[in-house]
Amino acid sequence: MIQHHIYKERIMIPFYRLMLISQKNDTPTPKYLDFIKKCADGGITSLQLREKSLSPVELIELGELLIDILTPYKIPLVINDFTNIAQKLDTPYLHIGQKDDSIKKALTLLPQGQIGVSIESLDNLHTANQQDNLAYVTASAVFPSQNKSNLTTIWGLDGVQKLSILSKHPLTAIGGITLQNTASIIQHGAQGIALIGAIHNAEDPYKTTKAFRELLDSLL
Repeated sequence: MIQHHIYKERIMIPFYRLMLISQKNDTPTPKYLDFIKKCADGGITSLQLREKSLSPVELIELGELLIDILTPYKIPLVINDFTNIAQKLDTPYLHIGQKDDSIKKALTLLPQGQIGVSIESLDNLHTANQQDNLAYVTASAVFPSQNKSNLTTIWGLDGVQKLSILSKHPLTAIGGITLQNTASIIQHGAQGIALIGAIHNAEDPYKTTKAFRELLDSLL
């Protein structure tokens, strides 16, 4: 049995430090929920619900099950794209891409929202910098990734550093992130990472999540 990993509490560890992005696909729901629990035990600081193939009703049903798992850990569920789904699930956490709800619309519908925005260009960053209430922005993508198609920009480490300097909001990173390159990403200015394949494809998701979390905590 996996023992819940206990971490020394730091002053307000940001929810975006280690964000897992869901990728349930055709995995049976009970099996996927067990996977999420292992990741929670390992130390994810948030879970982003991103399931493009599910209907709104299915998203809400899955979201409710995920919240039941995450609540005892005090891990927030972040909704990708859909402000109305976040409202129905009564969560203030939302991540929007450049083709999703506009920043202003999201902030209007979730005035107390903890909202993150994908950054695919310097113009995107300029727009984000005009908003005072964003929780974070995400460099998308840092490296090529099999899990995110139609990428507009591959920022690389130099791009991460440039964005971190120019952004008025904390910067996180997504795309091709591994245990081997995480330190470099953080050293170039990112304050958190979002993972898909690195956890979903891991032989032991608990141990892999725990390794990422301990590495991040040692760097930030």
